[in-house]
Amino acid sequence: MIIPASIGFKGTYDIVLRDTITGKIKDKRKIDNMLLNGFKSFLLGGLHFEDMRLYSQIRIGTDNTPPSRSDTGIKGTSLASGSGTTRLSSEGEYPFTLTKTVKFGAGVGTGSIGEIVLRYNRSPYYGLSRIALDPKIDKTDTDELIITYTLTAHRLADVISGTIPGGQRDGVTD
Repeated sequence: MIIPASIGFKGTYDIVLRDTITGKIKDKRKIDNMLLNGFKSFLLGGLHFEDMRLYSQIRIGTDNTPPSRSDTGIKGTSLASGSGTTRLSSEGEYPFTLTKTVKFGAGVGTGSIGEIVLRYNRSPYYGLSRIALDPKIDKTDTDELIITYTLTAHRLADVISGTIPGGQRDGVTD
């Protein structure tokens, strides 16, 4: 039996720029992302979120052209990339979340950061999401940049819950 279920996905970047000498937070942002065509290809290509946990990276670059669904990765000059740590929510937990955190320490990825990309970094390569920063973030040699990406899968409003008549294996029992 096939039970139709509408599922929505939402991605959010939490960004913190901190001066490592003073400990002062210089910039903090929370930005919803655009899921790219590559995300759909990732899902429809039979890859699993476990694959994303193992093989995805967050990349930072210089271009802050607004994202489009056809983007495949960094548009400008790549400043740095990292795999960081990834956490998947527990099986059966609702809503389902995947959280990836990458810390670009002092001296890593310095410059004018205009874009952040989540990329599946194993063949076939997919750009999964991208945001453009306006204004850009200026990262100096003494700053650390912490980026946390959270992907949430949730049921859409048109999903109805309740009893499925004849839904058990015997085809009779509800």
